[in-house]
This record gives sequence, C-alpha cells and structure tokens, in this order.
Amino acid sequence: MVVAVGKAKVQGAMPDFGAQLWQACTGTVKAGFTIVRGWQKGIKLQAKPRAELRALLDLPAMRAEQDKRFQVIASRALAQAEQWHKDGGATPVSKRLFCWFFDLLTQNGGLEWRNKASADQLELLCLSYLRSGLSDPKRRHVVLNRKGTIAMGTGWVNGGHWNLTVLND
Repeated sequence: MVVAVGKAKVQGAMPDFGAQLWQACTGTVKAGFTIVRGWQKGIKLQAKPRAELRALLDLPAMRAEQDKRFQVIASRALAQAEQWHKDGGATPVSKRLFCWFFDLLTQNGGLEWRNKASADQLELLCLSYLRSGLSDPKRRHVVLNRKGTIAMGTGWVNGGHWNLTVLND
C-alpha cells in the first residue's frame, strides 16, 4: 500500500521517517525489518514514528488503498462464507459467518489446510475447542493444543511436536 500511495505522499506525511519507510518498503525484507525495528524501543513503537505513521494512514490516498485491498478480501470472505453456508444447506450468510471468514483470510490465509481432516477429526477438534473454554484461562491454550493434537493426530503442545498417527484407525 505504501508503494501504491507514492513516495512524495509518504515523505510528505512522514517528514522524519518517510524516506526510511520508503526504503523499507522498496528494499529487501531483511533491510526493511532492520529499519522499522530501529523505530522501536523493545517491542514498543516510539511516539514520533507512530505519530508519522498515523498521519500517513490518515491520508485520503492511503485510506483509498486500504479500502481497495479490503474490498478484495471482503469479496473473497463473502464468497467463501456463502459457499460454506450453501454446502451446509443454510441461507443467508450471517454477519458472524462473514466476519469469521474475513478474519480467517486476513489472519490465517484461508481454509486450505496442510493436512485434510476427516469428519471425525473435525468433530473432535470442535469438542476440543469447546472443552478448552471451560479450562483455567491461564492453561486454556495448552488444553486446546493437547486435545487438538489428539484429535488431528499431530500437533504442537508446550513447544514440542507430537505425532500421534499411531492412534489412527
């Protein structure tokens, strides 16, 4: 989005950090990370670069770029939600289902799984999630990972990878 907005607008909105941001967005990923990490104190973005980034994001041209990209993802999310609903025999698509698919696309890349799950595995995975909701909040993620690993036959629990495919029938 930064490149699409153009160098002049970036540097206009970001007088102190615009040239660096442009370099970060047009150079290598490694160089870009080095640049923007220099704007942080630990894991926190410092106030001055944050203010300039906010000014850039408030530009009408940047908002338009964000809207263009949002529309592409939103269209894909709606199409996937509609297909999911159609396959399940229900209509129309709820806002919740649309939001779930939008989040899935923006945060997880979509529904394509590395390993296809059987109906039994998916049912156990859903049960795992529901059960984890009753667990101590501090350990909920461990419960979900452990039960999800059992359900799927492989997974990560407490930093270790477990292969439980010997449990497959």
